[in-house]
Order: sequence, then structure tokens, then C-alpha cells
Amino acid sequence: MIFDGSYDYSKYVFMDLKEKNNVLFAKSKKSGFWGKIQGVHTSVSLNERIRIPLKSIWYSGYLDDNDINIEYDIVAIFCESNRLSYDKKYIDYLKRNYNSCITIFFFMNSAVQLSKTRLTYIERTFDFIVTYDFEDSIRYGWYYYCGIYCKRHSNVSIPVKNDVLFIGRNKNRLPILRETYSILKRKGLVCEFYITDVDQDDILDDGINYNHFLPYEEVLNKVEESRILFENVQDSQTGCTLRTYEAIAYEKVLLSNNTTLKKTRIFDDKNMYFYNNTADICEMDFSQMVYDNNNIDAELLKPDHFIDFLEDIIDDKII
Repeated sequence: MIFDGSYDYSKYVFMDLKEKNNVLFAKSKKSGFWGKIQGVHTSVSLNERIRIPLKSIWYSGYLDDNDINIEYDIVAIFCESNRLSYDKKYIDYLKRNYNSCITIFFFMNSAVQLSKTRLTYIERTFDFIVTYDFEDSIRYGWYYYCGIYCKRHSNVSIPVKNDVLFIGRNKNRLPILRETYSILKRKGLVCEFYITDVDQDDILDDGINYNHFLPYEEVLNKVEESRILFENVQDSQTGCTLRTYEAIAYEKVLLSNNTTLKKTRIFDDKNMYFYNNTADICEMDFSQMVYDNNNIDAELLKPDHFIDFLEDIIDDKII
């Protein structure tokens, strides 16, 4: 069972598993009028302030029992942004109805900002906790797994027309992002930078797209149109970003300051370039950054490998 994330990119994490007969995706939200009622009733933030009763009226609709074979071990994967991940009574409901049910909480983002109360809840509720962030795995003693992503299914070919693409929030990175953009433009590169969460007073007429939100499908169009994906992570981040996964899946060169990538199983020494500061970027020869398809491929990101990983840790724990 997979309780998918709520972010618009979440469907690309486990998407290929929908073709498997032994994988069931939960219907965690209704549509239309009743969907709005359910959304309010089961809201995580609202229920943290006011405990709304009778949320169990929705429980039987999340999974179709006719599709579940109770003769086999049942594993329920809860993504961190799924609202059901924070409904302890629903987790207990699963355990009661499926005696062999093993619950797994999967972090797709860093846990640094979580409250102690939330962390305690997660650790007490789930059988296994897996994180994409290496430092979080060390800090909290969780299992570490880097890299799950599925390329979208499309027969449409989008030609490359840009050299460098950046899409991300400000996160106090505005000076270095602007300086990088300026350097790249001086090198004669065609660049598209999209930076959101920028104060109105900080917006300049410099060619950068400020506060222009892109739906994830449009992000993927931009990715396919670009030769190089640029990323700049904060010092505390030790997990892979979406840009990393997209670069691998869509066969793009990655330019990153996330040097922890070199220690991961998805490191690609042919197509990943690293910098520490803008001085490094000044010295780079971008004409040499051409994707080399003789190295890593998107197969490493397939969710099947993650399922194999879960089976190994579950078997090891049981043994």
C-alpha cells in the first residue's frame, strides 16, 4: 500500500509501481464537494489545534479491500506529506484490519524543522522510518535511502533551447543566484532562472523571473528544454534535490554545490559538476558540459529498488 505525498511532484516518486499487481495506491482524498468537506475534517494543521471527532467515517474509503490479498505480508508506505501519516487512529485501524501490516514512514524532505512532538509521534507510531537525507539518518538513527523518481510518460519530444535552468525559492540565496546568472550571461549562455519568495523591493529588471510560480508539469517542460540544471543547496542539506533526480531521469548535466552527492549511489562522475562558490563557476568551460550517456542511467532511480531495500530491512529486522 502506498499513501502518496500531497506535493504536485509526488506522483513521480512511485508512479511506475502503478503497473504492479501487488501494489495498491490509497485513495486518500475525495473530489468535489465531499472532497472539500473531507479536506477540512482531516486537515493536519486544524486537527493539531482542535481535535475533530469522527474522522473514522472516511477510513473504509481509503483502500479497496477487494484488491488486498491478506495471505501476503502487507506493507504500508506513508509519505511525509500525506495527511493520513499523522492520523494515529487510522494507523491503528490498519493494524487491526490487517494483522501482518508493517508501517513505514518515508521522509522526502529534511526533518530539521519538525517539532519534538511531531518527531516523537513518528518514531512511536511507525515500524520503520526511512529518510532521503543522510545527516537526518545519522542524527535520528533512521534508515537512509537516496533516490526514487520516475520519468513522466510522454511521446512528445521537447527540443533543447536553453543552456542553464534554475528553479527554486529564495531561501536567502538571492545574492549568489543573481551573481551566478550574471556570470552565465556574460559567458554567452542562454539561461532561465525562476526565483520565488522574493520581496517586492528586491525585484530587479535583470532577466530573472521573480515570483513566477511554475506548476510541476511546466517545470518538467523547462527541464527538457535545458542542457544544464543548476542547483544551490543550503549548507545544512545533505539530501538530493528534485533537480538531481530530474537531471538523471531526463539526461541533463547537473551543476551543483551539493558535494555530498559524491558519496551516494546515484553519483555520476561524467555528468555532475560541482562548485563551492561563484569563482569556481567563472572558471568553468560550459562548452565541455555535454551529457555523456555512457555512465549512470535512470534505472537507478526506479522505485522497484526502493521496494527491494524495504524488503531487506524488514527481513533483517524480523530475523
